[in-house]
Order: sequence, then structure tokens, then C-alpha cells
Amino acid sequence: MRLHELDPGGNLSPLSICNFLQSAASNHAQALGISLEKLQSTGHTWVLAWLKLHMAEYPKGNAPVRIQTWPAGIHRLYALREFRIYDETDRLVGKAGSAWLILDMQRRRPVRVEPFGESIHQISSPNDVSADMGKIQTLTVPSFSRDFRVRYRDLDVNQHVNNVSYVEWALESLPAELLTTACLVDLEVNYLGEAHLGDTVLSRAQSLNDTRTAFVHDIIRRESGDSLIKATSVWTPKTAKRQ
Repeated sequence: MRLHELDPGGNLSPLSICNFLQSAASNHAQALGISLEKLQSTGHTWVLAWLKLHMAEYPKGNAPVRIQTWPAGIHRLYALREFRIYDETDRLVGKAGSAWLILDMQRRRPVRVEPFGESIHQISSPNDVSADMGKIQTLTVPSFSRDFRVRYRDLDVNQHVNNVSYVEWALESLPAELLTTACLVDLEVNYLGEAHLGDTVLSRAQSLNDTRTAFVHDIIRRESGDSLIKATSVWTPKTAKRQ
């Protein structure tokens, strides 16, 4: 791990973990012959549609982290992918599941993933995190909100906001007191729309309990009100032992 990948407490940050997952997925897709570059050559691209992350513990300092990932089958138009996160002693500290779409770049519509490679056709397991993919509840009365303007650094190779920037904006809408005293244990995100350079987005969060340890989030485009993501997050005090 590098210094910029750590949070103020010296632990690997949730945003860094999300970036690691994205890189692992990209590297493995390339090894399987279904890389982003290959899809783009046919007018298509990979788009992350759903992510669910659970962290039992955050690796600390400069210790190495290992990410294991594999395709986990197909659900409707979604290609599922699993992740496991290990610390320097090869101890499992986190796991994640994800669902990806292959998008026709001209029509901006998803297409079936089966024709793009046999490696996608994996058998899923009931123990897969991705087996629990579902809809996220709708935010009703925001407890917190914050505006963000899309910067050039937020864009990915598809020329829209990178999925990790949405996670950053969702978490940054929460009170600083929570961010400094609690750890993110569970995160689930449904990616629903696209934002582009210069857009202003509104990140909102609603507390789901009196202790403010669970939240439902959404991010909308300020100008149009279009929904960009829905998410949930669960937190635990930094002194608490996580499972």
C-alpha cells in the first residue's frame, strides 16, 4: 500500500479498496480476453451496475493486500464478479460482489453478455456476495446533503464519472464526526445513470436508526433531478471488534 491509499488513521481507505477492486476486475478481464480495450474496438464497453462490499477489517500501514477475483455467472443482462480481500498474512479481511453490463456505446444501451466469451459463463454459488443482488430502498427524508461539481479527475475512460467518485461523494455527505470515529463495514451501490464534466450533483443521506450507524444514500444530477446512484452504508465504532 502507498501513503495516498491510507485514511487519516493509517488504514487502507474504503475508496482505495474500491479502486483495487476495479483494477483487479480490469486486469482479470484482460487475462480472459474480454478487456475494456477489446470491447471498445467493437463499439462496446464495460459498465459497473452494482457493487456490494463487506469489510471485517482494514489492513494498516504499508502491509501488502491481495485481491482474488473471478467471474460468477450471468444474471439476465449482468455479468457477475466476486472478490476476496486478504491481508499480508493471507487472512480474509473483506469480500465483495459486483454486477457489470456490456454497453453499446453508440446506442447507450446494454446488450447480452453471452456472445463476448466463454469465460463469462461461470456457475455461481449460493455463497457468492453477488447472489444477493437486489434493489436498494428509496431515500425519503434526507438527514444530510452536499453538492459536488464533477471535475476532470472524476472521469474514467468512458468519459463519464468513475464509479469510485460516486462512493466518495456518498460518504462525504455524512457528518465529519461519523467519518472520524466509525469504520465503514458494509456498502451497497446501485449505479443508475451517468454524470459528466461540469455537472453538479447532489449527494443525500438519510439515517436509518437513532444511533446513526446505517444510512440510505442517493445522488442526483442537480440540474435535471436524474437519479445517478442509490446506496446503503453501515458503520461501526472504530473501537468495536468487527466480524
